[in-house]
Amino acid sequence: MVMCHRFYMRQSHAKNDWQTIATASLFLACKAEDEPCQLSSVVVASYEIIYEWDPSASIRIHQTECYHEFKEIILAGESLLLSTSAFHLDIELPYRPLAAALNRLNAWPDLATAAWNFVHDWIRTTLCLQYKPHVIATATVHLAATFQNAKVGSRRDWWLEFGVTTKLLKEVIQEMCTLIEVDRRRNMPPPPPPPRRELTWAIPAAVKPVHMARAYPFHSYPLQSYRQAGIW
Repeated sequence: MVMCHRFYMRQSHAKNDWQTIATASLFLACKAEDEPCQLSSVVVASYEIIYEWDPSASIRIHQTECYHEFKEIILAGESLLLSTSAFHLDIELPYRPLAAALNRLNAWPDLATAAWNFVHDWIRTTLCLQYKPHVIATATVHLAATFQNAKVGSRRDWWLEFGVTTKLLKEVIQEMCTLIEVDRRRNMPPPPPPPRRELTWAIPAAVKPVHMARAYPFHSYPLQSYRQAGIW
């Protein structure tokens, strides 16, 4: 996911199919994390997911022509990912500094679970491109402690021990709260439609016509005075 975000920070969404880039990112991440996955498995699984609406997709991808065509698309996406990132594949995630911080602070299991789940959510955003992993980990522990109403550390400004200033901590937490609020609004059910109201129409009473006093009736204005040369 971080590779995807990093790619689209420099490349166009409109010109690069996100499904191809997502598949290539997964395949490349397996190599970078020393957990290689066979290209054939990635190609077949990705094709079946992309075309899950088509019942014949699982049969079509096993045909030689279709398989090789889609495989070349994924390999082209991988090459584009590598060239865009300048072959820089060393991506440090917040999980390791988070585990170190939780162990150092002797955090409760509920607090650790909440912080871990928060990091899962941050990976889906561009937060990992904006701040360093230890900053995200420290701010996540502080945010999880706030939600759990738990005390963390032996000193009030414990985050200074992890190389995070108070100003930076507030900035990152503000970003995290904004992301949480955006996600909450996105997942809110739509409001119910307003109740229908029966309209009753009152029949107006008969109105007596009122005759306005005019110097001339509408059909007999003295137009002769306007019919002069140069006007008509």
